[in-house]
Amino acid sequence: MTITIRNARSDDAPFLAWIMLAATRSHLVYGLWDHFVKKTKKDCLAFPEAIAATGRPHLFHHETFRVAMEDGRPVAGYCWNLIEDDKFSMKQKIV
Repeated sequence: MTITIRNARSDDAPFLAWIMLAATRSHLVYGLWDHFVKKTKKDCLAFPEAIAATGRPHLFHHETFRVAMEDGRPVAGYCWNLIEDDKFSMKQKIV
């Protein structure tokens, strides 16, 4: 068993969508994406999957995530701190 952690890529979008859906639901059956999309689980996964792979970085963009890989398969993921990263600097966006 080999575990590595890497930056997420756009092709991780389906996995990241599942992470986002699970995180917003927490211990409940209904979460943010369910409330926003108001359709089936498949639809609730399709929306965050699409926005995770957009060209411009934002809160739900794939570049804000790290993915843990076990033997080449994604097994976990998390959103990391954007504040120190110049790419996401609010000052840079405002000025």
